[in-house]
Amino acid sequence: QLPFAMLRQLQGNNKLMAMADEIRSKHVIYLQTPNLTVENLQHAPLHIDGDPAKSCKEINFSVSKAALRLLMPVS
Repeated sequence: QLPFAMLRQLQGNNKLMAMADEIRSKHVIYLQTPNLTVENLQHAPLHIDGDPAKSCKEINFSVSKAALRLLMPVS
């Protein structure tokens, strides 16, 4: 939906806010943060990269800056 919404935006039809409202109505939250803690009080099943993992009460995530090195061919 995003490419079509962007085209409508460029044509002067401001539909991006309507799309954001639709996303919120589906209970999807988008955010940017260096750290995140998720409380898993009912021990819901946990999968990491598609593989089952032991469930726990609290899961901590953090973003490691510059942790991924990309190599590009010289053009």
